[in-house]
Amino acid sequence: MFQQKNRIVCSVILVLTILTLNVHSQDNPGIKFGKVTANDLKQKIYPVDSSANAVVIADVASAIYDGGNNGFEVVFKRECRIHILNKNGFDESTIEVLFYKGDTEYEKVLNIRGTTYNLEGGKVVTTKLDNDQVFTDKYNKNYMVKKFTLPAVKEGSIIEFSYTIRSPYWNEIPSWSFQKASVPTLWSEYNVMIPQYFEFTFLTQGYFPFHLRDSKNGRKMFLLRDTRGAGASDTYRADAGITEYRFVMKDLPALKVESFTTTPMNHISQISFQFSGTRWPNEGFKPVRTTYNSLMESLLKSDYYGADLSKGNNYLEDQLKELTWNAKDNLEKAKNIYKYVRDNYTCTSHSDLYIDRSLKEIFRSKNGTVTELNLLLVAMLQKAGFFSNPVLLSTRAHGRTYELYPIVDKFNYTIAELKLDSNYYYLDASYDQLGFNKLPPEVYNGHARIVSEGAEPLDFDPNKLLQQKLTNLFIVIGNDGAIKGSLQQIPSYFESLKLRQNSKKDGTESIEKIYKKAISEKASLTKFKLDRLQQLDQPLSVSFDFSEPGEGGDIIYLNPMFGESYKSNPFKSEKRFYPVEMDYAIDENYTINITIPEGYEIEEVPKSTIVKLNEADGVFQYLLQKGDNYIQMRSRIKLNKANFAREDYASLRQFFDVIVKKHAEQIVFKKKEGAVAGSM
Repeated sequence: MFQQKNRIVCSVILVLTILTLNVHSQDNPGIKFGKVTANDLKQKIYPVDSSANAVVIADVASAIYDGGNNGFEVVFKRECRIHILNKNGFDESTIEVLFYKGDTEYEKVLNIRGTTYNLEGGKVVTTKLDNDQVFTDKYNKNYMVKKFTLPAVKEGSIIEFSYTIRSPYWNEIPSWSFQKASVPTLWSEYNVMIPQYFEFTFLTQGYFPFHLRDSKNGRKMFLLRDTRGAGASDTYRADAGITEYRFVMKDLPALKVESFTTTPMNHISQISFQFSGTRWPNEGFKPVRTTYNSLMESLLKSDYYGADLSKGNNYLEDQLKELTWNAKDNLEKAKNIYKYVRDNYTCTSHSDLYIDRSLKEIFRSKNGTVTELNLLLVAMLQKAGFFSNPVLLSTRAHGRTYELYPIVDKFNYTIAELKLDSNYYYLDASYDQLGFNKLPPEVYNGHARIVSEGAEPLDFDPNKLLQQKLTNLFIVIGNDGAIKGSLQQIPSYFESLKLRQNSKKDGTESIEKIYKKAISEKASLTKFKLDRLQQLDQPLSVSFDFSEPGEGGDIIYLNPMFGESYKSNPFKSEKRFYPVEMDYAIDENYTINITIPEGYEIEEVPKSTIVKLNEADGVFQYLLQKGDNYIQMRSRIKLNKANFAREDYASLRQFFDVIVKKHAEQIVFKKKEGAVAGSM
């Protein structure tokens, strides 16, 4: 009867908020849009954040149903007032409005208005946005963007803008973010009106409570038209019950980016609506039960994803024969195919779910997005007789996916699954230095799905991704303080990946410079060696000898950590609002053996320390052992998981405080009485 959006419609239950229905409150933001006074413009500081560059005074939107050309339409309206406090807040005056453009139906952006208010000579001066200052561009495959910048903006300006989006996709109500990523918000309000014919699940996320969360029931007459027939359009009326919801939050801080956070959008205060079903007159409730199985079936049949996988793909035969004819076993065949795609194709984007070309075009072009390259890899593996499927996932920066119900827009990445005998391998051919059965850290983001009839779930859990690093140093100190030593190190795999990428770009000399800087700017390196540089499935092995001149004197100071110390706490803020989300768990072992200089004795050494993090979450060991002419020190930092609740932040910060302090401590050697200065 009515048009649905021309893309996969999905449903989810993430957080079901049971709305407490109160009497509709008269509380309001305390302003009237279009009326700005001199006193409004004189305000320089807002208590919500005294250091803010700009402040959203009020951001008010509504989504209501109305009659349209082909049934119901959703009308979204927004009005917003922002105070620009200094030049660092000027970016807030540039507005982007995304709207969907389908094959036959599209959303319309209407009634764009904008005004800038400035205080000049004690009077309020207004400057209007002209229509020719609004630009339309393509945002991506499915979306367009209206973009405009408010005119005459300077420090102290207040800007207001408004617009309307009219959408024929009645099964989707726009989500609303109460919190902003860059500036605080004094008042954020969303009003939603839903007719009795449609049911939605309300989903919320974030850490701030609603200031208001009300609803009231009423009725509305809808004038509906159907223009899809061959003749004149049909018009009819529908007198329907409606429910109006009002959601308000106030005095929200900016969503500040904190270190070790996958993406702030996982934590922003937001409400969204998932279509649950229809309740047409005399038909009863008809639920929408989209499943991962039906989603994967659609993707496998669609030209913009997996349709080519079911075709013959005979154009691959010659290349596959060349890659596999002399392989000793199936594993080597699979590795050869993976290496071919990885080493001969350039990735143009690491965040793209769909394909715009056929696999044959991708094969010939030698480039493609991450999804295009890994779908090509799946096609080649399948053509060679292997059991292989694509895997959908979301990168850490893109946000989390939902395990219970599918929302396809939550995914932005494809990798390949290979089953060989009883073993499963997961492959990503979009990075040219990445080994077989290795994945980049950004894909370890939890829930993923195999694109197959079974749509089996996978879990790429960063807590189970352990990165180990091993470093051994041997040094001899001369009685003039000069140092000679050697280092052997096996960096973690991901650290090795970065070093390989640097080596390919700037040569192995760039790696030597990195290690020289870590040891000392005064150090000289010899016999520098990078082993396993081309064995991309393994971490590197690094070794070199080094020397550093001394300054002589009766006292020699030595920091035994050299370039491997934690010089500052990675968790600087006293308080943290969001969970800590590291890329992986770590186990870093560092050992140094020091030969005591002749004619010197130990004046001072750090004390051995063992500190546990929450009993089982981690451990820091700083152990020192003395002999007649040597000192051996070992530092080990082990975190047994990557993600920590915000309640654990204080203990995690204290844990690294101890590490930083211990790593800064020095060993002090003092010349013995009567000893004669010499050299090594």
